[in-house]
Amino acid sequence: MLNKKITIIFSVLALFLCQILANTTLAAQTSFSLQTESVRRGDVIVAELSLQELEQTINAMDGYISFDPNFLKVEDVSIGNSIFTLWPRTPVFSNDNGRIIFTGGIPGGLKNTKGKVLRIVFLAKNTGETSIAVSDESVLYLNDGQGTKLSPNNIALDLSIAEADENVPTQNNWNEQLVNDKTGPENLIVQLGRDASIFDGRYFISFFAQDKETGIDHYEVKEGEKDFAYSESPYILNDQQLKSKVFVKAIDKAGNATIVEFKTKVSFYAQPWFAILIAILVVAGIIWKLKKKKIK
Repeated sequence: MLNKKITIIFSVLALFLCQILANTTLAAQTSFSLQTESVRRGDVIVAELSLQELEQTINAMDGYISFDPNFLKVEDVSIGNSIFTLWPRTPVFSNDNGRIIFTGGIPGGLKNTKGKVLRIVFLAKNTGETSIAVSDESVLYLNDGQGTKLSPNNIALDLSIAEADENVPTQNNWNEQLVNDKTGPENLIVQLGRDASIFDGRYFISFFAQDKETGIDHYEVKEGEKDFAYSESPYILNDQQLKSKVFVKAIDKAGNATIVEFKTKVSFYAQPWFAILIAILVVAGIIWKLKKKKIK
């Protein structure tokens, strides 16, 4: 009888452990890495957030990163060469609250891979022990058409910031990357749009580019003879007659730029009056058929 009870207990424990291991296998893992082994006060370091191998396909992530603003200050955040190609919420940070928030996505999902999510440029402000961590409120979304949520296993990066040494120059890992980046943004795509439900039906352009090294810093738009001006996508065109030349410039964080000229001329068949003309011809055809039928 005792042996039977022990067997039942071990069976239950085995089933419980199998469930735990299954859940662990299915869960993704986030982790940080540094490009340097030692950090001193005054150093500028780059912490890279990566997503480890996945057993299930994900298509998006809501990320919340925490750090201690008494020890670290965010100088910049780069999404260059990220595994995510869509950014409904590009990374925003607060050095007052010690928070970085972002939402990234990838069409079609991502499975059985590991890759870089983003890079954070930190200034080491003070000496002491601190850490950088992905918060437990971060969520991955399965590519199952239902938006099923998955909580990743988050591994924090522990940092020991030493006192500055006058005999050792401060390091700036980010500046080294900026200096080595000689390539401008790629795949700069510009599209013309118009929708009666937004922007009062006015024409606008949307644009997007990729930069695999330091990442996109900002965009600029130039209409006609005007100068380039800082812009965000979408951009409402000033010339609603679509007679002016439009140029879009993508600038990466190293200052490299890529410019494309976008021809805003609307296709003959896309003109508003063309649809009206077609409607008139259809109505005229119906009237003509009715009159012909009446004569017979």
